[in-house]
Amino acid sequence: MSVAGVWQCASVSSEVVVTEKIVDDETRARLLQPRDDVVLETETAPGCFALVEGPFHEYERTVEFDAPGQNASAVVQTIRYRTAMPFFGSMFRRPIRRQLGEISAGEPSWPWWNPPERQTSRVSHMLGLLCALAFVVGYSTAVTTQTMTFAIDEFGVSDAAQGNALASVRIGVLMSLVLMAVADRRGRRGILIGTVTAACVTASLGALAPNIYLLAGSQTLTRGLATTAAILLGIVAAEEVGSRSRAYAVSMLVMSGGAGAFFAIMLLPVAGIAEWTWRLLFLVPLLFLRMCRSVARVLPESRRFLAAESSDEDDALRAEPEARRQFRRRLLLLAVAGFIHASFQAPTNQLLNDFLKDERGFSAGTISLFRMVTSLPGILGIVIGGRLAEIYGRRRVGAVAIVVGGAATVATFNTDGLAMWGIALVSIIFSAATVPALGVYGPELFSTSLRARANAVITTVTVGGSALGLVVAGWFDDRYGSLSRGVTLLGIGALVVAAMVAFLYPETASRELEDINPEDAPITGRLDDY
Repeated sequence: MSVAGVWQCASVSSEVVVTEKIVDDETRARLLQPRDDVVLETETAPGCFALVEGPFHEYERTVEFDAPGQNASAVVQTIRYRTAMPFFGSMFRRPIRRQLGEISAGEPSWPWWNPPERQTSRVSHMLGLLCALAFVVGYSTAVTTQTMTFAIDEFGVSDAAQGNALASVRIGVLMSLVLMAVADRRGRRGILIGTVTAACVTASLGALAPNIYLLAGSQTLTRGLATTAAILLGIVAAEEVGSRSRAYAVSMLVMSGGAGAFFAIMLLPVAGIAEWTWRLLFLVPLLFLRMCRSVARVLPESRRFLAAESSDEDDALRAEPEARRQFRRRLLLLAVAGFIHASFQAPTNQLLNDFLKDERGFSAGTISLFRMVTSLPGILGIVIGGRLAEIYGRRRVGAVAIVVGGAATVATFNTDGLAMWGIALVSIIFSAATVPALGVYGPELFSTSLRARANAVITTVTVGGSALGLVVAGWFDDRYGSLSRGVTLLGIGALVVAAMVAFLYPETASRELEDINPEDAPITGRLDDY
């Protein structure tokens, strides 16, 4: 090929995408202009473009072409880049390469896997670090739930004792009230790193538990630490990302936490090898300590916290009666909805292994297979739910997903055979879609100086609902020998929550946090200073 224009740009160590194609003059002219889609470019030389904004640490694009003729040109586009998302960034390697290398007649399409706004390198980097911590939190929380049905066999206690033990573990959430108050005063970063690291250590104590009571006691500490970390993960993400990316960020955190829980499910066959081998799963969190240390070295403090650190938001809230009333209304609304919804969700998730083992005769391996097969589609629900919540609004997506997901969950506990497997798939997809749609409300509806404490209160009340649901479901199981009646009764609560979301929740999609909470200082223009 006779190349009419070849320009040298500064080289960077990165991945390379080379695309060669015959294009018309219109497409050729567009390729020689800076991109403005998932990446914003600036022209540094003819046919050479550098990064202005996008989810990359390093980026350059060069275009080489032969002399145009007969409305066609041979073009070679070369893009060198290094993504800004650590750890889980590899999930997007192929989609990013495909998106960057695309040469089409029209404008580049907006990818389905990206939020409906462009990401910066800092946001992508932060989100990757937070996702790594979410993975650790997900495993540390799920390991107790997944292994409890095997632990009670070794300890020789009843199913009701299992429900009571799982309920008592939730008492640990009370420590989040104290820790979150510190996070509002001293910052999010230190508390986040400290709680995730400590949760790994306390979770490992479960391997040494001599009875159900000490197992529950050690995991009570773990649950409190993990709950605090989970709340802060959502808060830091909301305080970092743009107004059209908060539900997307929550979906990423949930997927990462779900990956941690899925890892516990994958290891579940180990628990069935011998009566004691469930203890080995509690040692796995010790392997995550190195990851925690790596994240701690580079994780910065939330920019919105730094920007609001010297403001007088607390004084403004106390001085403004309407702000106080709004705070109480929002706190009550989210706490009540969370309590009702958790009373249904907790037993359907955490007693499912017991249901499959005792009522459907599943072995440890079959339980693991069922959980994996019916959990993986949840990724689809999380991704779609997060994107739809950004485009069409949180209320509409959340209400529909709660109704369909709740109905399918109840049906799962009232069927068997292949029908149960199919209905469980529907249940997980729609139930997963509720998480990004509704999980973002906690960080959104409260000002920066009160955000952590408000979410700690909501979470504490929500955990109370999950404890009640576990006790109620366990009572029905002991009395009637089946979980189906208890789950069906508790499922009424899902309809109540759907109505609350549809008619009482405010719509927050595409609104800045400072717009939703006027008591916050208007700091949007100052975020890049931190």
